[in-house]
Amino acid sequence: MHQGSFNGSQHSVDPNPRGFSTRELAVLAQQMVATRLLEGLLPLFDSHRIKAILLKGAAFWTSIYSPTERVVSDIDVLISPSDKSLSEKCILGLGFERVLIPGRPATERELYESCYVDSKGSFLPLELHTSLAHPVRYHFDTGRLFERAEPCQLGTARAWRLCPEDSLLHLAIHRTIHNFGFNDDLRNIEDAHRIIDKRCINWSDLLGRAQQWGCKNALWVLLDSAVRKHGAGVPARVLADLEMDSTRRRLFSRVMKLEQGAWVFRWQKMTSWKRRLLLFPIVLDRPPQHCASAFCFAGVRMRDWWESTARR
Repeated sequence: MHQGSFNGSQHSVDPNPRGFSTRELAVLAQQMVATRLLEGLLPLFDSHRIKAILLKGAAFWTSIYSPTERVVSDIDVLISPSDKSLSEKCILGLGFERVLIPGRPATERELYESCYVDSKGSFLPLELHTSLAHPVRYHFDTGRLFERAEPCQLGTARAWRLCPEDSLLHLAIHRTIHNFGFNDDLRNIEDAHRIIDKRCINWSDLLGRAQQWGCKNALWVLLDSAVRKHGAGVPARVLADLEMDSTRRRLFSRVMKLEQGAWVFRWQKMTSWKRRLLLFPIVLDRPPQHCASAFCFAGVRMRDWWESTARR
């Protein structure tokens, strides 16, 4: 038998002609799956006049990253609260299934997001958002987000993404939503660095909006981390304007630490509700935000306990 028929180069096909690493191939596979799902969903939304904004990974890898660079762990889509019911019908009609939080019925009702998984076996969940955060925590007009959104393309589907200033603010508050728990996942800090590096930022608009939303402290944490870790080109006047007062900064330094050039929570094993108690007075800008957030989340957890107990 002719040896060349087995290992001769003229007959072989390289399955990885560009020499991607295993990690790059995995990221590329994630992006291809996400693109396929959104190519089915976004045109359906469009046919029902539902305007959908891509958030985080799906919005970034087509604009500020090269293919294979940005890991995608889920697909985040923002829609208007008035479109929630119709959007869910579209998603379920494509073969997705709703994922509920066990034992948390009140939390499910209060959440501004819902999660779906593809029953066909996709490994990427789809999260549908009607807000960037719970309305008692930060104060912004979701309708204005849609007015400022920019068109973009994802595969063959037309899409929308947040404007650069809103993207930075979303990244800032997203870290606070998860109580700065991303010690091993600093993607949103690199996202911020790349937005600053590749997009034109209106710093005056950014500062004004941060003041309005009540997230100046959260924005300072994000931008300061991006400067320390990646050398992001944030003007010194912007960081100075966002800087916490001395009392708040001392408290902040007690519960936060610098790790890999980023501000992260000191005690990672602490439960989420304890983190909230420590962080609300420090990260949220104004006292009414602290009180409203504390009462809201305490009330939701009490209703979770009551309803779950009553069903037994």
